[in-house]
Amino acid sequence: MTSFDGFSPRLLLIENNEALSEPLLRTFEKEGYLVKWSADSTEAHSLIEQFVPNVIILSWNSVGHSGLELCLKIRSNPTFAETKLIVLSDHHRENDVIRVLTVGADDYLTRPVSEAELIARVWAQLRFLRAKSLFSGGKRTLKRPAPVDVVLKNKDMFDTLKHNGIIMNLVSREVKRHDVTIKLRDAEFRLLAILLKDPKRVFTRSELINDLWEQPDKIDYRTIDVMMGRLRKSLTLPNRTDAIRAVRGLGYGLSIDDPLITKRRNRKPVNSQDSIQVQEL
Repeated sequence: MTSFDGFSPRLLLIENNEALSEPLLRTFEKEGYLVKWSADSTEAHSLIEQFVPNVIILSWNSVGHSGLELCLKIRSNPTFAETKLIVLSDHHRENDVIRVLTVGADDYLTRPVSEAELIARVWAQLRFLRAKSLFSGGKRTLKRPAPVDVVLKNKDMFDTLKHNGIIMNLVSREVKRHDVTIKLRDAEFRLLAILLKDPKRVFTRSELINDLWEQPDKIDYRTIDVMMGRLRKSLTLPNRTDAIRAVRGLGYGLSIDDPLITKRRNRKPVNSQDSIQVQEL
C-alpha cells in the first residue's frame, strides 16, 4: 500500500466502461486512495465540484471532444489549481498529445498500460503535493504553476481545427465551411474531426473504423463509404470543389486544394473569315 502519512488522496476516474473501471478502482482503494467514478463528462462536472479530487484519471475515449472543455474548466478554476489530470487514450497522435497537454493535462498515457505503471504515474504526479505537505489540511501557500490565463485567452488555438475553409470548434461542436454553417450528425462530426486532425493524410477504412467505434470488428467498410457520402454531401457548397477526396485502393482524406470554381465564358465561335485573316497575319 502506498503511504500518505495517514491521509487518503482523492482520486476521480472518468471512464464509461464499467468493466474497466471496477478493477482499477479496487486497486487504487487498496493503495489508500478515496475513489469516485464517473461514466461521462456531464456527470463529472458536478462530481469534481463536490469531491474536489487531488488527481483525475480521464479516459479520452469516454468523453471524446468534450474532454477539452472539461480540461479547460478544471484549469480555469483556482480551486483545482493543484489537481493533477492524467489522460488515458487508445491512440497516440502527436497533435492530440500536444493539444491535451496544452489545455492543462499533466500526463498522457496510451493504452494498453499496466496498473502498476498507472499507479506509479499517479504517485509521481502527487509528489509535488507530498513535498509541500498539502495533504495535512493546512493552508495552501503555493499554487501549481499553470499557464491557465494564456490557455483561456488563446483557447481557440487548441479547440479549433481548420483546413481549406473548414472550421470545426471541438467544444461548441460548430462546423463551418467558408462561413456557411454545416449541420452534421454526431458520427459525421467525429469522422470529420479525424480527417481535420491530419488533413494531408489518406486514412484507410480500417483506420477510420478503429478510431470511430469501440467494437470495430462489427463494422464493415460499406458503413464508412455511406458516412463519407453523407459527409461529402453536407460539406458541398455552390462553386466549390468536393471537400472529401477518395483515393482508389487506399481510402479517404480531405481535398488538398479548395479552388473557387468559376463558370467559363462562352467564346464566340471563330468563323472561316476570321481564320483566313488570322492566317494572313
